Amino acid sequence: MMEFMDAQRRLSLQVRLARLLLASVEPGTASASVECRQEDLAFMLGVSRVAAGKALKKIQAAGLVRLGYGRIEIPSVQRLKTMVRDADLLTLPTASAE
Repeated sequence: MMEFMDAQRRLSLQVRLARLLLASVEPGTASASVECRQEDLAFMLGVSRVAAGKALKKIQAAGLVRLGYGRIEIPSVQRLKTMVRDADLLTLPTASAE
């Protein structure tokens, strides 16, 4: 559990936000629309609304989400999952030789 929490801390806010959005999507869905406010996302992630907004803008600039009033559209759930998976691979703890 501690390794999981440590890995979470090392993930960027964009990746943590993407994980949170993906948790709101039904399994097997190709695209989705998540109804939420930036301040709600910020609260769930323990960051300011401004920080959450900046992270959302970066994810939007990458073409992974579209922002609307009170909702976030995910045109390709698979692309967002791929971004999260790739980031997770970069933060895997390495086995230490003892």
